[in-house]
Formats: sequence, structure tokens, C-alpha cells
Amino acid sequence: IIKTLREKCGVAVPNFLFQASIDDFIDVKLQHRIVQGAENRTNGEDCFIPEPDWELPKEPNSKLAEIEAYQDSMKVFCALENGDAFKSGFVWPKVKFI
Repeated sequence: IIKTLREKCGVAVPNFLFQASIDDFIDVKLQHRIVQGAENRTNGEDCFIPEPDWELPKEPNSKLAEIEAYQDSMKVFCALENGDAFKSGFVWPKVKFI
């Protein structure tokens, strides 16, 4: 039908999306329902948080604040990935200001 709309009717039809493009774009591990094929790589306390790979501030308070913000962000990422963030008892980290 897309070909007919374009050629005979002159209608501007958006490009057809292939399932492979959709699958590449969507990260099913972040969906809150169980999805066939989604792997849970983490489970709360087993969340791997790598060391920061960028230059941290020299000033001690700023350095500590940045590390804490990074760790909180990674914990939220892991909670989203394993589904804990979608449970009613999940406690979101509080934003700390220096």
C-alpha cells in the first residue's frame, strides 16, 4: 500500500521501519514488565559500578559530591535495568547540594 500511495496518489508516506531497526533502538532491559529475551544482569546489591573514568575535581568537597552523584546515578540505572525501580517500595536517592 505504501508504494501505491506514493506512486499513484502522490502522498508523502514515511519510510517503512524494519523490525531490526526497532530492536536496535529499544532497550528491552529497561521495560518494567518481563520481556522474553531480556536479561537481568544485576540484582540490587550485585550492581557493578565501575570507577569514574574522567578527571575528578581537585577540591575535596566537589570531588566527593561528584562521586556520590555518580554512584547514585549508577544505582538508579541498575534498579531500572533489573526492575527494582518499578516496585512500590523503591526509594529514589535524594539529590544532594554542596
